[in-house]
Amino acid sequence: MGGAAITPAMLNLHNHTTFSDGAWTVQEILGAAARSGLSVIGISDHFATSKVHCVMPGELAQYAAAIREAARPYGGRLRVLAGAEIDSSAKRTDFSSIDLKALGALDYALFEYVEDGDADGMPLWEFLDVRKKVACKAGLAHNDFARNFKDMDAGELASVLAGNGIFLEMSTNRSYGRLGKQYYRLWPDLFVRHAKAGGALSIGCDIHSQLARVGDVADALDFLDAHGIRGALDGWLRA
Repeated sequence: MGGAAITPAMLNLHNHTTFSDGAWTVQEILGAAARSGLSVIGISDHFATSKVHCVMPGELAQYAAAIREAARPYGGRLRVLAGAEIDSSAKRTDFSSIDLKALGALDYALFEYVEDGDADGMPLWEFLDVRKKVACKAGLAHNDFARNFKDMDAGELASVLAGNGIFLEMSTNRSYGRLGKQYYRLWPDLFVRHAKAGGALSIGCDIHSQLARVGDVADALDFLDAHGIRGALDGWLRA
C-alpha cells in the first residue's frame, strides 16, 4: 500500500467488518470511505477475544492479506490500512496465546480498556510492557482519559504515551462520550500535549452497522483545527 502521500488528512481507522462483529464486508467499508471523501481508512476487527466473534491468531495473515487485496482497486485515491482491535482485559483476551510479534503483519493495533477498571482493563504499566513487544503501531481506542487517568498530570501522561510510541484515538462514535461531549473533548490538554510531544493521533468512528457514518470525522477535525494539532494525523498519510 505504498504510493505518494494523500491529502488532506481525513481518516477513520476504527471499523469492524464481517471478519468479526461488523455487518459489512471489507469491500463495503472501503466503498463507503471512498464515497465519503476520506483519504485514509483502516479496518480494525476484534482480535483474539472471547467477547465477540473475532479474528483468531492463526487467521491473522489471511485477514491482513484480504484487506490489502480489497484495497488494490483504490490505488492512490484511498490509503487502506490493516489493523485490529485488542481487548486489554486478561479475562477476555489470553495474551499468553498471542505472538505479539506476529502483529507485524498489520499496520496498527488498537487496544481498548487500558486503565479502565470498570472493564477489567490492564493497567498502564502492564500495557507499556505489552507495547514493547507489538511489532506495529499501537494506540489506545475510545479511552475516557479524563476518568481513567484522572490522577495523572496531562503533561506527564502525554510524555509517557508519546515516548512509548502510543497513539491516541479520538472516537467520534456517540457511545464514547460523557456530559454531552466526546471523550477527547473532556481532556483537550492531554491531546495537545501529546501532539506537541511528537505523539500521533487518529480518528475512529467504531463502525459496526451504521455504514453511513464511515465518514463521520468532522467533529474530530474541528477539535484538531481549534487546537492547531491536525499535523498529528500526518503520519497516517505516508507510505
